[in-house]
Amino acid sequence: KQWYQRRVRVPFWDYGGSAMASTDSVRVTPSIRSKQGWIWNKIQYVGSNWQVDFSIKVTGRGKIGADGMAMWFLQEIPTKGGSVFGAPNNWKGLGIFFDSFDNDNRHDNPAVLAVQNDGSITFDHGNDGKGQTLGRCVASFRNRPHAAQVRLQYYNKVLSLSINPGITTRESDFEECFKVQNVKLPPGRLPGSVGPCNLGYMSSSSAVIGYSLSIVPILFNVI
Repeated sequence: KQWYQRRVRVPFWDYGGSAMASTDSVRVTPSIRSKQGWIWNKIQYVGSNWQVDFSIKVTGRGKIGADGMAMWFLQEIPTKGGSVFGAPNNWKGLGIFFDSFDNDNRHDNPAVLAVQNDGSITFDHGNDGKGQTLGRCVASFRNRPHAAQVRLQYYNKVLSLSINPGITTRESDFEECFKVQNVKLPPGRLPGSVGPCNLGYMSSSSAVIGYSLSIVPILFNVI
């Protein structure tokens, strides 16, 4: 007898590869080697100030994780997967990478890093993107009791990210990962395009638990 799982529709999102949706989350990759999944936001956002809050759960056997996953902000949705955390190399836009594999053996992973690309950069996996990042921090988000909570904000050309790795769920446990001045993101990006990846000899299960996009108001001084 053959068994199958009914495909769950996720409004305003499209997913595929090894991704599987349920009523409360999208498991992008199972804890199996050489798997790749993705979920892309269908709605184009043209605002210049925004905040994205999302939760991810990354688990797996052992202390060493797979390559990782990413939150992408792109003008165009890729038509196929790729080697950079689920998306093709030489992308145009911003990638927020949750890198759980220590390629350069410097003992500074898991880490969160931001890399902006105009299509001319080939991501340096061997050095975990060092020298290519806008901002970076070490964040132990893998195999935690709770989902990691991430807050990414773009306001007046300042890009900042805070993370609660998932030891607790308290709002007070958010820590600033990076804050970068004078970041220019052209309108037309797709905040919330997620393209996780699980490649190579190690494996991790990656799931997107929650996501929300807020428009950040511009405050004016009244004289």
